[in-house]
Amino acid sequence: METVIKKLTKIGNSKGVTFPAGIIQKYGLEAEVIMESREEGILIKPYKPTFQDKLNALKRNKEKIYKTMEKQARSKEMQAFYANPENTIVDIDNEIID
Repeated sequence: METVIKKLTKIGNSKGVTFPAGIIQKYGLEAEVIMESREEGILIKPYKPTFQDKLNALKRNKEKIYKTMEKQARSKEMQAFYANPENTIVDIDNEIID
């Protein structure tokens, strides 16, 4: 096991640690990690969201999604787009759910 001493970096009112690219790649760390406080220290591991995690995130964001869809539906541009018979619901902008 490799031991590396890292300095804490001030980030606003908090502090953080940067990870070497090799460690990030080796352990598959991405945008989010799980951090567990243990008696012997801190355990950091990759966060791999489950289907249920993703479903819960969608539920939390549904009001925002509905408001965005409602706003888009009222726009003159959208109304003109869907007034054209060549355009269908499959052509909808799904960026609002990302």
